[in-house]
Amino acid sequence: MEISYGIKVTDATSVIKQNIEREFYRLLNNKLNNSRQFVAAAIKKYMAEAIKKSPEYDALVTNQGEIRGQLGIPNPKEDLDYLIERLISRVEVTVDRDILNVVLLHDSYADELTNDPRFIITELTKSPLPWLKWLLETGDDLQIIDYRVMLAAEKGLDEFSSETSRTGLAIMVKTKLGNFFRMPPELGPYRIDNNFVTRSIMTLEDRFNQIVKHALENF
Repeated sequence: MEISYGIKVTDATSVIKQNIEREFYRLLNNKLNNSRQFVAAAIKKYMAEAIKKSPEYDALVTNQGEIRGQLGIPNPKEDLDYLIERLISRVEVTVDRDILNVVLLHDSYADELTNDPRFIITELTKSPLPWLKWLLETGDDLQIIDYRVMLAAEKGLDEFSSETSRTGLAIMVKTKLGNFFRMPPELGPYRIDNNFVTRSIMTLEDRFNQIVKHALENF
């Protein structure tokens, strides 16, 4: 006596395929939603670290290259750390069905930041100095004709008085020699699509891929 067992498939092949795909994307969507907060936190962490490791951040905070004195920023570390907090607070990680969307910089990021009074110097200057706007957007084209920066060392001083200099490191002086002030070219470009923030983020592409890979494997 012989007994045979078998499975009868009643669904059409296309229906089976649709059911498999539906379940796959349901599981993928759940995995992406479960990992979304982890991905956002990790991206913010590494984004902040990358900006703080940039040559521009280091130069402004330590005055390496004399840019702090040239721009006359009294509290660069506090201002730049505030800038970083503003940037990472706007990072968005969302899930749309089976797609993980990450927005690192909004199109209006520069306008939102450069119009903040914190990044516009008004002390000891005839005209407001939008130093962050110069760093992020317009520094390549900046020329202040017939003026140059004089460092304290040129006058044999350790620093200038607080009545004439915001940092004590330098002052802006008028010149008749046809000189002009411009942003230090070694720290440029200073464009909306190529500045110290965007360059810092570009170094993280592999890191971001690792974050997403880790999230998909562990959540």
